Amino acid sequence: MKVLLELFTASKCRDCPYAKEIIEKVVGEMPEVEYVEISTDVEEGKIKALQYGVTRTPSIAIDNKLVIEGVPSEEELIEEIKHAVDVRKAFEEKEIFIELFRNVPPGKRCQTLTKNISEAICDKKENITIKLLSFPSPEAERRGIIKAPASIFNGRTIEGVLSPEEVIEIIDEILGGKKNKIGIIITKPPFNNENIESALILAIDLLKEENGTEIFLLSDGVWTAKKGSQIEPLLRTFLEKGGEIIASDPHLKANGIIKEMLVEKIKITERPYDDLVDLIMEQWDRVLLF
Repeated sequence: MKVLLELFTASKCRDCPYAKEIIEKVVGEMPEVEYVEISTDVEEGKIKALQYGVTRTPSIAIDNKLVIEGVPSEEELIEEIKHAVDVRKAFEEKEIFIELFRNVPPGKRCQTLTKNISEAICDKKENITIKLLSFPSPEAERRGIIKAPASIFNGRTIEGVLSPEEVIEIIDEILGGKKNKIGIIITKPPFNNENIESALILAIDLLKEENGTEIFLLSDGVWTAKKGSQIEPLLRTFLEKGGEIIASDPHLKANGIIKEMLVEKIKITERPYDDLVDLIMEQWDRVLLF
């Protein structure tokens, strides 16, 4: 499976063409990368930018994580891609890739974390790689590390000192395939749109796999919640199996849809974007956009 690189652009962004030129040059020599350009001028692009925490253009996300803001150098971009490839490989091959950020020279807390990780993995039979990195450093800045010690397990960032037991628990969660809470954002109407039906079928399948799943309806996606459509049986099945659906009240009103017209048990929020930020940042492990 290829690593996904997404470039966030805007029509008035002067630096975006330069970023695009560098990306196309680098990606042209790296067949393991899939490159997509996302415009923040459109609703779908704005929502995806919100999902990743993008606040300026150009910005670059790799495998659903914001890694670079501004125009990258070729070396910086290549390093981030190679890092993503290593993390992806670790996931696919059930390996553990740990990045450990420490002050130079390492203080007592950094030394304790190093010792605890070493102790935790000494009896593990899995293939575990540890990469020691300095803080502060360009790598720490790109990973969003704001203080040391900090560790990243297969892309999952944890600050502070972990006990050996906590390290073992994290490794076991990764290897055991921890269940995720998944958010599905729908912004398009369901009329003559097979993607919306596919989204609901996927949501039901995710519930069968015991993943917590929520559907958030924004913009014209609020039409999905209306009674009487062909997808109503799918909506009811999803809700009956424990799924949650949240619809944006401002967008319902803009489309002339009142509460009585909705499938029962659908929740309505008057603060859709505030609530969406909270869900993306605090609750959802993965986000899918339709």
